[in-house]
Amino acid sequence: MSNTIKLKRGSGSDPSASDLVVGEVAVRTDSGKLFTKKDDNSVTEIGGGSGAIDDGAITNAKVAS
Repeated sequence: MSNTIKLKRGSGSDPSASDLVVGEVAVRTDSGKLFTKKDDNSVTEIGGGSGAIDDGAITNAKVAS
């Protein structure tokens, strides 16, 4: 059985610290950029939204159930 993962998403502006909990991932649907909230309560960009996909990064991905 497969699992569906839904990320917090929005467009127009980057997420702020109050929009996320620590470790949560968000995606900007207009730019494709990924963000996460760190332990120090800052939000950092973790993906550039270049549109390129690294097949090796997702080939062996597993979802915890």
